[in-house]
Amino acid sequence: MPRYDPFDAGHSPDQPESQAIATDDLGTTYSTPTMQYQAAFDNERRWLGWDLICGRVRAGHPLRLFLLSSGISIRDLDWLCEFACHLT
Repeated sequence: MPRYDPFDAGHSPDQPESQAIATDDLGTTYSTPTMQYQAAFDNERRWLGWDLICGRVRAGHPLRLFLLSSGISIRDLDWLCEFACHLT
C-alpha cells in the first residue's frame, strides 16, 4: 500500500475523487506607527499557510528567511514547492 501523502492536493488514497476544503481567517492587522513593523510582518504571515501549500515560498519570498531561521530546512521548503497543491 502506498504511503499517504498529506500534501497530495487533499486527495485520500481510498477516495481519489475527494477534494480538500480549506478555510482560514485572513484578518488584517492594524497598528500604531510604533508597531508598524509588527503589523507588516503579521499581514505577510497571514498568507503563509496558503503560500506554503501552494508552493510559493521560493527564494525571494518575504518570509522564507524567517522560516529558515525558525528551523525549517531548505529541503522541506523546496519539497513544498515541488509538490504544491494546485487550488481550483
